[in-house]
Amino acid sequence: MARRHCFFNLPSSIAALMNDTRRSFGLTGPSKMLDRRSHAMRGDLADIALSGKSFAPHYAIPVERMGIVPHSLIHFTPHGENASELLAGERFCLLDTSGGWAWGFTSHDHYVGYIKADALGLPTLPAPVDVAEDAVIFAQTFLDMPYVWGGRGGAGIDCSGLVQRALAAVGIAAPRDSDMQMKALGETLPEDAALQ
Repeated sequence: MARRHCFFNLPSSIAALMNDTRRSFGLTGPSKMLDRRSHAMRGDLADIALSGKSFAPHYAIPVERMGIVPHSLIHFTPHGENASELLAGERFCLLDTSGGWAWGFTSHDHYVGYIKADALGLPTLPAPVDVAEDAVIFAQTFLDMPYVWGGRGGAGIDCSGLVQRALAAVGIAAPRDSDMQMKALGETLPEDAALQ
């Protein structure tokens, strides 16, 4: 790990947006590796919430947008592999747009990626909320839906998308990917445990 000593001066307007009275901050000590699936940072830009935690040449204040098409895939890179999916009415925190692609993160699970910019609009409607009494019964509504890597119920659904949507329907917020779900919500069971 590299040891960095960087100091930054912040305009008072940015410090106010960060709810912080400091006009400067420093990064010292070893660099920490942050998961780029849930921390919006890339080589040239990072979410302002990461200032003081991670170095970036520039920081951006997220601008809230909303999915305005029934569903739109989120990619790890423009034109790249599917990462997740934004459904109509869900919020997306926009950090950058370039070449018809928007980069930022979803509000509901803070998942970072690129989405077609024309799939986003100004937030006008409240985000849709699935409500169910039983996560398993809600999950069964997706039985005939095709498997689509990165899908959350629009064009299709993947395994972690199914778990995330079913848990959300009963009021449990879950991260996007299986390993993140296991770390945040799972518990280790002995090998001889009776499964339910």
